[in-house]
Amino acid sequence: MARKSDFKSAETSIIEFFRTSVIKSFSEKALNDIFSWKKEEWNISHSKSVRHLIEFLINEKIILEHTFSYERGKRKNIYLSGSFDEFTLFSGIQKLSYYTHYSSMYLHQLTQQIPKTYYLNFEHTSEFPLIMISQKAIDSSFSKEQRKTTRGYTYKGKRVYLLNGKNTDRLGVIHQFSNTQSYYYTDLERTLIDIAIRPVYSGGVFDVLGAFNSAKDIVNPVKLHDYLEKLQYIYPYEKVIGFYLERSGYSEKVLQLFTKKSKYKFYLTYNIKNKEYSKRWNLFYPKGI
Repeated sequence: MARKSDFKSAETSIIEFFRTSVIKSFSEKALNDIFSWKKEEWNISHSKSVRHLIEFLINEKIILEHTFSYERGKRKNIYLSGSFDEFTLFSGIQKLSYYTHYSSMYLHQLTQQIPKTYYLNFEHTSEFPLIMISQKAIDSSFSKEQRKTTRGYTYKGKRVYLLNGKNTDRLGVIHQFSNTQSYYYTDLERTLIDIAIRPVYSGGVFDVLGAFNSAKDIVNPVKLHDYLEKLQYIYPYEKVIGFYLERSGYSEKVLQLFTKKSKYKFYLTYNIKNKEYSKRWNLFYPKGI
């Protein structure tokens, strides 16, 4: 009788590992890390590589292979364990990433639009250096278009963009986990901050305002304020948050949390063509919002 392969002999242990894994979506690098970690325990011979493991997992229907395209026709394979779920699948593109901006708006039901573009953030490992700001520097920066990432992957007509944000120690990041899903995304309060600061990834300022309206009865204003304090942005984004809260009809008690003295005039978004001005927030905003 033919001898069982190394992987077939360890099949029960391998299936149990992937069945109980908190992660359900894997790049080849992630699978290679697992293979290096579990190889001895599964008693796999040294002649075997991660490609042998992947072949076995696909043949035994433990994982399914999904192919993404990115720059200049390059391909990247992501391997999904368990039932198909787009948010789970896409999360495997980048280790330790989490959904932000419009993706989190959708997950929190702050928009009715079904997304065709997804945003995954992975954090810098170090802090950005502190820089001094001036009114001239603010005016110059916000007179231009907001910069956007070009690092994206395409899968069956859908686009997944990778954002490389500041190191926040994953502030406000929560885990969606079930038998069919496993991915991370920002909680409601962190989501509102992120979309206010980067409306270019959030559908624009009118969609952001709609999200603040939708969150009115469920957001924790104190938590929102505490997160903003912990994030320590150099720009006075409390003006932006306060403006959206005011426009959405939040109470004066809530608005006071974000009312701070600042000598700087600020902007709701970048490259505003037709400006109006809020005296309370010392803030320029697009006409009509």
